[in-house]
Amino acid sequence: PRSIGGVRSSRIFSLYEQKLLMPDDLTERINLWGSLMWASYFSVLADTGMRPGEVMGLRVKDVYRTPQGYGVVAVQEVSSDGKRIKQRVKTSGKGMEKRVALLSGSTGLLIEELVKVYQITDEEECLFLKYRNIKDSYIGIDTANKHMKGVLKKLKLEEASQYSFRH
Repeated sequence: PRSIGGVRSSRIFSLYEQKLLMPDDLTERINLWGSLMWASYFSVLADTGMRPGEVMGLRVKDVYRTPQGYGVVAVQEVSSDGKRIKQRVKTSGKGMEKRVALLSGSTGLLIEELVKVYQITDEEECLFLKYRNIKDSYIGIDTANKHMKGVLKKLKLEEASQYSFRH
């Protein structure tokens, strides 16, 4: 991250880096990220530009399919330490209580597969958990950053944070 005029800026992924991080072939993407859950999580970040905590707080009922594709609505977020749910998203001053975004078809398919493979039937259950058998085992920012760091290293890319997907 650099500072421009006193404002801290995040590293932005080039189009080439984005293609490396999000291969079109979904099996390749899952293999790169190490699991279906991580591939789905980082795909949502890449598609939506949502904050990591907002993606971590997504529930089954927050992702929907329309005739035109997939959408997602963030209404809650996981705290940065990964210990609790906050019943809000940061939209201060924007006059909104939630963040709405579109998902690519490939990300939608990954999420559908995630729900099917992990047999997530509770509409309120978070999609992205450390342990599926422990209901509130939320992922923390540090855990996701470590995972991303490993993928960037594998691809021999410069270090970045999850926020690089927002920009």
